[in-house]
Amino acid sequence: MKEVERMDKITIAYVAGFFDADGSVSYHSYRATKNGKRYWRLQAKVTQKYPEVLYWIKEQFGVGTVGSRASGHSSHDFVVTHRAARLFLNTILPYIKVKKEKVLECLELDKERKRENPTTGNSWMI
Repeated sequence: MKEVERMDKITIAYVAGFFDADGSVSYHSYRATKNGKRYWRLQAKVTQKYPEVLYWIKEQFGVGTVGSRASGHSSHDFVVTHRAARLFLNTILPYIKVKKEKVLECLELDKERKRENPTTGNSWMI
């Protein structure tokens, strides 16, 4: 991840606005395909009709992927998971207004959960 300490606060606030409007945060378990074990994943996502701004966000933070969905209407997602999601969310956290409580909840779950030994398949998402 790029040095977020050097990022312009206006840029960070702008990205936080996109996240508040068209983003989601989740903390959920998934089964690894290689060994069949269950692990936990923190994920942040921003969805837009046009991908240009998502590629810009990816460039600003230096992490994540941008992909498109095959659905009735075209939409694109910027997605970060695990450590990159923690860094992304903690960077934009001071500027998040609408989804701040859920972001804090997912970050706390991520902090507390031992990824090596999950006990449930629950998912938290907004």
